[in-house]
Amino acid sequence: MDCKWVYKIKRDQTGAISRYKARLVAKGFRQQLVTQQWPLRQLDVQNAFLHGDLQETVYLQQPPGFADPKQPDHVLCCPGYGPLSYFLGIEIIYKNQDILMSQQKYIFDLLQHAGLSKANPVDSPITTAANLALGDSSQCADPVKYRQIVGALQYATISHPDITFAVNKVCQFMHSPTENHWAAVKRILRYLKGTATHGLLLKHQSSSILHAYIDASLPTLMALPG
Repeated sequence: MDCKWVYKIKRDQTGAISRYKARLVAKGFRQQLVTQQWPLRQLDVQNAFLHGDLQETVYLQQPPGFADPKQPDHVLCCPGYGPLSYFLGIEIIYKNQDILMSQQKYIFDLLQHAGLSKANPVDSPITTAANLALGDSSQCADPVKYRQIVGALQYATISHPDITFAVNKVCQFMHSPTENHWAAVKRILRYLKGTATHGLLLKHQSSSILHAYIDASLPTLMALPG
């Protein structure tokens, strides 16, 4: 893992500076473990600022400003709970050297919260005839629940990127949802029920190069002078 320094100024009750603090933190979002075929380990740390003992092995890059010039490629090794299996609602399923990221339990819990555990699944998260707009029907009976479910659906896009467009549409009406918007949310949930066992497969042979695609019919973008 990469790491960085985080600096913070501590102030007293009057607003005056009492001390300066520096923390070394690991960039968990910068991992490229699957393509490198590195083993994944689950790290469950509570109140890390209390210097709790870890039971997992963590490999961390040398801290900025303290790297060994004679061994710049060496990493810090911290001994530490077992193979990564479940973390923040995401289940990690090992497929030989590949891993499958699944949110099956998360989705089932979300369906139960929405009262749709027994609903029939559908084959698409949104219909081509969907026409969502402000005030397109009566106000949603429970706008708070609408916001909670839609917020949870955003997290479900981690393993189900196929619902991203539909979730983006219902997110546009968080401030004033209608019954028509709620019906669209329920369709997304019914779609997830039928695809709950699906997930995102990360292959160790996949390239780490990011590719982007654009509709060729769009007008060419030009840089502004100056």
